[in-house]
Amino acid sequence: MAEELKSIWIVDDDFIARLLIKKKLEKESFSSSILEFENGEEALNAYLKLEGQGDEPELILLDLNLPVMDGWTFLDSIGQRANESSTLPLVAILTSSIGQEDRDRAKQYSNIISFLKKPLDLNILKEDLKRLKT
Repeated sequence: MAEELKSIWIVDDDFIARLLIKKKLEKESFSSSILEFENGEEALNAYLKLEGQGDEPELILLDLNLPVMDGWTFLDSIGQRANESSTLPLVAILTSSIGQEDRDRAKQYSNIISFLKKPLDLNILKEDLKRLKT
């Protein structure tokens, strides 16, 4: 990848999926900082600790079907905290869901840049990120 992202978070309850995603990202030098979370609540707690310090993730790869706090609730929670001085991180939904309802719902969030089906296709993610810069 031409420009490395400062920080990427992987939020997925499947350990193997997280491991494979992280390996792909590292191989392509997407970021030198890749953090993993098993559910939305863990990710939200980490986000709240970093909020306002400039250490928030640039990109979150987010599964929708998570225990404790699902992906939608996580998105709503960080969205409610956003104000004019803060920028929401970019989000790529990474899910096994193929339902049109989820795709339509994703369009309601301005920070969702991709709706990707598992397993992660880095080429599609790269194209979506490139499109943002043009």
